[in-house]
Amino acid sequence: MGLIFSKHLTSTLNFLMVISLVGSYVVA
Repeated sequence: MGLIFSKHLTSTLNFLMVISLVGSYVVA
């Protein structure tokens, strides 16, 4: 259960990082 939560948290962080990268690219 802890492993699943950790994996979900990692994928969520990756998703947020991609959004921030795309956002900074659009702004630039």
